[in-house]
Amino acid sequence: MTERFVNQKDLEGKAQAIIGQLQEVAANHERKYPSDIQAVLVFSGPGTYYEQLKPGEPEWMKLMNRDRVRAGTAVVREVTASRKADDLGLPRGEIHGSKMIYDDVLTYGPYLVYNGVPIKDPRLEHENKTVREAFHSRFSKLPEQKILVIDELRDVDGTLRPLRHTGDQINSLFQQLQDVNSPIYGVRNLALVSHLAHFIRIPFYLKKYEDEFVANGGYRLNYFVYPLIGRPGVYEKDIEWEMPRLLEYAAKGDLATEPVKLNR
Repeated sequence: MTERFVNQKDLEGKAQAIIGQLQEVAANHERKYPSDIQAVLVFSGPGTYYEQLKPGEPEWMKLMNRDRVRAGTAVVREVTASRKADDLGLPRGEIHGSKMIYDDVLTYGPYLVYNGVPIKDPRLEHENKTVREAFHSRFSKLPEQKILVIDELRDVDGTLRPLRHTGDQINSLFQQLQDVNSPIYGVRNLALVSHLAHFIRIPFYLKKYEDEFVANGGYRLNYFVYPLIGRPGVYEKDIEWEMPRLLEYAAKGDLATEPVKLNR
């Protein structure tokens, strides 16, 4: 594959600006949960819901997958609270997400979307397998009717295949948005949940696939970001892990060199 020229310094600066802004918001606990959020996309990550790490993953990445799913669940419940408050004519903040029960989420809640990838270890099989087990357990705080787990992506030749990486996860999301049979068909207001450093790449992937979506008759989305800082000492290692991948994948054309606009 022929690589394209990318101004690495410029691209890295854009990514650092995004991360700096999100870090400030997270550090100051400036979290808002607009009632018009329609779906919450949780990016899978290292480990599974039940396994701290997958084979070969470094120790500093432990529990990332589970932490993201739990954070996404919390966002769903907070948006549920905002919607319920609006419906009852109550001030925002008077109803808290932690108080939302199963029926509240069923009535008011947005969808939680998760689209994991296969795992090379045959014992673990697939990220989606363990997250389904977690959502089906008696400890789950979300009704199954409000959960969408995406297993496959339709390739350019029309065949279906498993997802492989972050780009596939975002591509599969946009395919669901234009599928009239999908519960998230037509969604315009989307929350994003992942670790802070992962947002070095995510906005640039979103730009690439949103542009393709719009070119095929789609529309622009509104993105609301809920980053996880992670455990002490992890953030710095995560930045070192993510930045080279942004530059590498941009040169390959796997993501855009401009980010989408994020609402914080």
